Amino acid sequence: MTLDFDDRFRRRRRIVAEDGFAFLLDLEEATALRDGDGLLLEGGGVVLVRAAPEPLVEIAPRARAG
Repeated sequence: MTLDFDDRFRRRRRIVAEDGFAFLLDLEEATALRDGDGLLLEGGGVVLVRAAPEPLVEIAPRARAG
């Protein structure tokens, strides 16, 4: 499943993967899922977590006057 940053930080949520496979993510606490993590399913099998491409913002300090 491919998720953006916000969707990879969850505790409980219904998720539908790209192939239509749906499951309930139900973790004990909110967890940041990383690209390459796997979720072990109760019935067997693993769902691979992929980070969705997202735009980045570059932040740089201004030069000090002086």
